[in-house]
Amino acid sequence: ANINSGRAGSNLESARLQSFLRGGLPEGAPGAAAEKGLLQGSGGEEVAVGVLAAGGPGSVIGLYFSALWSGLCCSFTQDLTRCYRALKASGRPFEVVCVSWDRDEEAFQEHVAGIPWLAIPFLERSLAKDLNADFAVKDVPSLILLRPGGAVITTEGRKAISFGHEFFPWAREDLRRAEA
Repeated sequence: ANINSGRAGSNLESARLQSFLRGGLPEGAPGAAAEKGLLQGSGGEEVAVGVLAAGGPGSVIGLYFSALWSGLCCSFTQDLTRCYRALKASGRPFEVVCVSWDRDEEAFQEHVAGIPWLAIPFLERSLAKDLNADFAVKDVPSLILLRPGGAVITTEGRKAISFGHEFFPWAREDLRRAEA
């Protein structure tokens, strides 16, 4: 199966995603954090969205749709954490942003406290819903791998991660090698 199917290589049409990846949402978008272009770090700190593009054009951003209540998410989060840490330790330009499906802020805060990457703040539910719709996410866990400009590498990031960090950035040619 080709895991680079679907929208791979195309640019997303979502103005909200494009604006978000550039460091903030359009003026008047709901939520103060979105307007300032802020993400939440695992320690609760505010982090500028601009860090997503700091790795340059070869960097990869994973939008990780996840929830604390999901056993599958808990399992996959361990795999993703190992891969994330290995890539960070080797200086590879990879960042993950949690798009939470948690039902309340308490669960969200517990969730992000246990992950080493960034998260869209809980109060930004409208952005999370838009991203769910943009990528037709129906269930968690789901991982979408993107370039900083919004070009989709693959909508099957879970499968890409299963091949290991050695196949980063998980482009078509990398995944063909992994599947061989």
